[in-house]
Amino acid sequence: MCRRSGALLGTLAALMAAGPLAGLVPQGAPADSTLHRLARRADSLEREWIQARVLVDLSDSLGRAAARAATDTFRAGSLVVIANHSPLPLAGATRQAWSVLDSLYGDRAMALSGRPIVLHIADSNEAVKNLDPVLGLGVPWDADSLFLVRFLLAYVPVDQPDLAFQEWLGGRLGPSLNPGSDLEATYLDLVTTPFQVDRSCYRGGLAACRIALGLEDSASAVETYMTERERRDVASRVVVPGTTEEGTSPGFRACIAGVDSACIAIIHATPPRALPRPLGSVARGVLVRLALAQGGRGAYDRLLSGSGGPVGQLSAASEIPLDSLLAQWRRRVLSARPTPVTLPHYGVLLGVGWILVLGLCASRSSRWRVN
Repeated sequence: MCRRSGALLGTLAALMAAGPLAGLVPQGAPADSTLHRLARRADSLEREWIQARVLVDLSDSLGRAAARAATDTFRAGSLVVIANHSPLPLAGATRQAWSVLDSLYGDRAMALSGRPIVLHIADSNEAVKNLDPVLGLGVPWDADSLFLVRFLLAYVPVDQPDLAFQEWLGGRLGPSLNPGSDLEATYLDLVTTPFQVDRSCYRGGLAACRIALGLEDSASAVETYMTERERRDVASRVVVPGTTEEGTSPGFRACIAGVDSACIAIIHATPPRALPRPLGSVARGVLVRLALAQGGRGAYDRLLSGSGGPVGQLSAASEIPLDSLLAQWRRRVLSARPTPVTLPHYGVLLGVGWILVLGLCASRSSRWRVN
């Protein structure tokens, strides 16, 4: 029955597309015949369908016109932001976001003019969570300027490097609002690290910097730049005893017992992404942004089209040898050493005074008295 109905509907649709069905009835057929009645009903349905379609198109047109009339458009360079009416400082946030985007992406940022960011300022955080995505990206009504800038930078529709590059980096590539803080964090990682390779990089070994930043084969790093103790520590982190088959294997027990070759075998068998990184995504992001700044406005396009993994892509973006780029990176990181806190001269005397006072109070306590 369902197949017959479907076939009948398909036939009627095809006939309706061909034109009025009354003209297809054979001449001489009785006026009250079944075929005449079906043709008149089909023609009536076609007219109703056409009228309904006109009304729907008109409604959609009016809805789009009303939506355009109820929105504001903010432009800065090639960045276009469309949002519903609100008192939020979107004009200033758009200008600030464009300044950061233009400095990072260069010529690639010019393509943003055809890819606007649509925002919907919601009345409450709950409304943002339940927002229909058709209306745009939900933004709370009480967002401040810094939040808006970060939000725009997070959702800007810029093409990303390939997945292998993002995996090396530790995530998507994006601009930083505080490059100085990133440099300082990298310096602290470099001087507080438990890895010997980082200390070698700090002392000036560019080959060690390549290893610390994941720009060399991890297998060579295991045997060349990791101490025996570090290899044992790394193997114990990636394999937790009692939770996996490897944790109870003879190889793992041999590694913990001090057999270095067993530790090396465990590390070689572990996917690189599961191994601890001497220097993480912040340090690597600093290097990438330095390469883009060094390479000028076309650097990001060369990064996207470069080949040879992160090494080849960074060299193509910066247009200088990798070791030259690493030397610049190291100088900038070392120059970001935090300023030590200096105490005023009276601070020492004040500290000594408090020690004497506390010592006197303690000596008068009953627990110090001898019966």
